[in-house]
Amino acid sequence: MNSTGTRTAVLLALAVLLLSMTSCICIGERVKLVDLRTEEQTVDLGGAERVVIEVDLGIGELSVKGGSSALLDAEFTYNVEEWAPAIEYSVKNGTGHLFITQPDADGKSTPNKARNEWRLSLSEDVPLELSIDMGVGEVLLDLGDLMLTDLSVDHGVGDIKINLAGESTSNLTASVDGGVGEIKITVPSSIGVRVDADTGIGSLSTHGLTKRDGAFVNDAYGETESTIRLSIDAGVGKITVETADGTMSM
Repeated sequence: MNSTGTRTAVLLALAVLLLSMTSCICIGERVKLVDLRTEEQTVDLGGAERVVIEVDLGIGELSVKGGSSALLDAEFTYNVEEWAPAIEYSVKNGTGHLFITQPDADGKSTPNKARNEWRLSLSEDVPLELSIDMGVGEVLLDLGDLMLTDLSVDHGVGDIKINLAGESTSNLTASVDGGVGEIKITVPSSIGVRVDADTGIGSLSTHGLTKRDGAFVNDAYGETESTIRLSIDAGVGKITVETADGTMSM
């Protein structure tokens, strides 16, 4: 078997393994499909001076961006009753804690026509720590205008696209852990950026960054008050990190 065939076989084997480990996808009784529905929910800031946000989505599509006049404006579209999202929010000592979760489907398998799409808009006026735990699906994050101080993305199977280029000047520590799929990250040119990447079985390409002391940095690294420190750990798939001053289309 040639190298391309070997890589494809490994990719498929890992994908099957990760899919089997995801609680929403397994052999057995299927989840029941219902008519497609869309629900909108808003969460007010409630006096919080900073907010910790945890998003847990087993299977579906997730997009996150800024622009909410509250803390959160959310739109959920789904056709599996068991996947109705749950939102919990509390404020203690000036810190808000927001949890957005998809209940599991009790070990049931998932038909191809199942849909689960989350579109989240967050406040740009308060410091945020954002943690995303995603099983299977596409992740699209347009975060450059948020006051983001900490970002963690843990993803099993699917593509990840993250934009960190925008108006924010906050120090940011970010980690992206991908299993199987392509990872594309856009970082700013005007703020110092350091990228440490472990590609696993896959490739890494950068644009606008140079290698220094085992990491990749942009021209502004070490020259600005704010710094983005990004760590990427990928299993199988292509990683692309590029500098840009624009924002990507959602």
